[in-house]
Amino acid sequence: MASLTDQHTRIPEEELAAFKRAFDAYDLNGDGVIDLEELQLGLQGMDGISRRQASVRTLVNSVDTEDNKNGKLSFDTFVKLMRSNELEEFFEKGKRKEKSKTYSLESFYGQTPTPEETTGLIEKKMKELDEELKGIPDKQKAGYMQALEKCPDMVDDHNFKLLFLRCEVFRVKAAAKRYVEYWDKRLELFGSDKAFLPLTLEGALKDDSIALSIGHFQLTGYKDKDGRRIVFADFSAEGSAKYERSSLVRAFWYMIHATLEDSDTQKYGAVCLMRTVSRLSQWDVIASKLMVDASRSALPIRVAAMHMCHPSPIIGVVSRITKVFLGAKLRKRLYILEGSNEDVLETLKGYGISREAVPNFWGGKLVLDHEKWLNERRA
Repeated sequence: MASLTDQHTRIPEEELAAFKRAFDAYDLNGDGVIDLEELQLGLQGMDGISRRQASVRTLVNSVDTEDNKNGKLSFDTFVKLMRSNELEEFFEKGKRKEKSKTYSLESFYGQTPTPEETTGLIEKKMKELDEELKGIPDKQKAGYMQALEKCPDMVDDHNFKLLFLRCEVFRVKAAAKRYVEYWDKRLELFGSDKAFLPLTLEGALKDDSIALSIGHFQLTGYKDKDGRRIVFADFSAEGSAKYERSSLVRAFWYMIHATLEDSDTQKYGAVCLMRTVSRLSQWDVIASKLMVDASRSALPIRVAAMHMCHPSPIIGVVSRITKVFLGAKLRKRLYILEGSNEDVLETLKGYGISREAVPNFWGGKLVLDHEKWLNERRA
């Protein structure tokens, strides 16, 4: 039987290139294959580790290749898996039942209910967070320890730590873990010369003006009916200027922090309206993975939902690759909205998103002006 490599000419070049970028992103040790543990980073959707491992192995076996016998995927096998119906079914399992029911937005999005905040609750959980942080061995919180030395006022800021408690709905252990991971990733991304500067346009972002200017991630100025800020992610803007991948990711960090300046969004999360790429060559898969990884484990943001509106004809490939690295929680919150402008507007209305909050190129009333927003931030 001919290998997929012998049949690559049957796959559009851009699609194959996107699969290669995704493959490289998950081949963590760079050995040219993806083992089950590496694949699990994207294919999380089952309850419990053992079931998850068994499910992933079953999924890999379903593409019927020779190299899955040792639990490792070659690039050929990975492409077959990405193009298989079995993968789509794996992602959608359990979600179909939810669509047939009526929920509040919080429960429909699968969010843990936000607790009622009192002064007593916040004080109690803040003390517990401090104790939890102290209990983590220094060697497991290297970034945090450096931050504690170089920017102690920022590290100990009450309102800043509250972001992490709210993100984890006051689960102290989870908040402490996220806080430590935040400083590790911030140090890795910004470097020791900028990681401990204020996350402002004149501070840690002073050299990232080009990546910020393309409008890859923008605030709309509106909220949904429950108070979640609505943001706009424009993946079609990628590659519209020359910038380093790390600069784009830093710009994303800045925009997340700007989003979190609203207390309701800290508590209830944010909703993202997404415009996809029209060509796979536009999409930096690795940058997207870095942003998602930070959102999942480090940045104190609750992502309530991602609405992919008016997807391009290559949506099948984009959604498959996206779902691989979103993880279980975020994958369940990805919604693909197709149809006419009015169809999409009506669907968004059902999610508590008004026409005023939807960009005018989708039939809404919002005129985005990211340059104006940035200038106001600098003023």
